[in-house]
Amino acid sequence: TGTEYVCVTARDRCEIGFRQHLVVMGQTDDPAARCQARPGCAYEQAAQCYCPKIEGVLCVCDGGRPHQCSNEASAQMTPPVGVFQIVDLRRAAEVAGGPIPPGMGEAIGQEIALSAEGLSMAGMSCDDWAIQRTSFIPAYGAPDLRDAVLGPVDVAHSDGDKRILQSWSYLCEETDQILITQIDPRVVILHLGNGTVHAIAERGMDRETIKRLQSALKSVKFYGGPIDGMLNEDTLRGASFWAEYRMEDAGRLRYARPALTMNLFDTMGVFSERGE
Repeated sequence: TGTEYVCVTARDRCEIGFRQHLVVMGQTDDPAARCQARPGCAYEQAAQCYCPKIEGVLCVCDGGRPHQCSNEASAQMTPPVGVFQIVDLRRAAEVAGGPIPPGMGEAIGQEIALSAEGLSMAGMSCDDWAIQRTSFIPAYGAPDLRDAVLGPVDVAHSDGDKRILQSWSYLCEETDQILITQIDPRVVILHLGNGTVHAIAERGMDRETIKRLQSALKSVKFYGGPIDGMLNEDTLRGASFWAEYRMEDAGRLRYARPALTMNLFDTMGVFSERGE
């Protein structure tokens, strides 16, 4: 019929980065497997009257609904659990204003303990937390969060997309609210100052995991120091250059302290099950 397909903005974590067709080494992979590898996502087969706009393929019956990767209604998502440490503060790109407000920089290094009952952090006490999933979606395309929501590598031996991208509201005694977005199993974002500041918080890494991180960076010539399991400035600088390289399509942004997500080191074995 000559119907033209139009790319639309991703609605949620299941759609972000999902492509209906992905050609790897000349062969089309399985989009259903890629979708279902994402926690809480369900694959919807393309309609009968759909065929992709691929050069050399004649669509005689286009116009149908393509493959979809959607939130699974029955998925039982649970709030993040564990101890996270704030490693970076960033002004939200969509908020007008100058640098991080005075005094807020002291939050770097602070620990946040998350549990099924609530959260605890220095200077905050609450006996009655109410935790709820929210439909809040941060501006993932903004420069201040692009490293945090980096997708996996588009190769056949990828470990799969580790993004969760689910936000939770922590309401203390029906008054004070903290909004947290879980990026993946090891990284969360606290939206502070009424959403004007993003605090990147990560789980700690043991020395063996840091050694794998250093070895991975050395293998791609982004780190020249010793493999000593110390998360020092040289190691973080190498991770920053690697994140810039991985985000080439986004304009090669460089962060002084990148978010060390699982997808950032996809295929490199840094966050393997043996290490954490």
